[in-house]
Amino acid sequence: MREKTNSIDTVFAASLLCVFAASVLMVLLLGTRIYNSMSSASDLAYQDRISMSYIAEKLRHADKTGAVYVGEFDGINAIYLETEDRETTYQTILYYYDGWLCELFCEKGSEFQKTDGTKITHAEAVHFSEAGSGLFDVEVIDLSGNTSHLTIYLRSGG
Repeated sequence: MREKTNSIDTVFAASLLCVFAASVLMVLLLGTRIYNSMSSASDLAYQDRISMSYIAEKLRHADKTGAVYVGEFDGINAIYLETEDRETTYQTILYYYDGWLCELFCEKGSEFQKTDGTKITHAEAVHFSEAGSGLFDVEVIDLSGNTSHLTIYLRSGG
């Protein structure tokens, strides 16, 4: 009789251990799935915020009379930010190309193409416009399709 009780106790303990192990595994898998979804949502929000922050800081940094204007670069919408160093004028060109917000820093009048810029962040679309003297509108559509608008007024008037 004693042997029967020991085998039932062993089976019960082994079953309890298997249920515990399965529960731990399920919690780990569920936690991993939740973490991955939160991480990807956070990454998308970061991409949207970083695009707008990057553009706003670039515009504020170039806030000098006549130094900021909207135009076309290699056939696409762009915003130009000019700086002078001694007798040379340089341009920073921000534009959207092939799923990226891009930046190109070059000497004014240099010949470059849209493929020459540095990729900054992913986006679905970026559009620049000048709403008035010194008033610039930026529209960014992020990878999830959400549209963000930025209207910035440069104190110098652009």
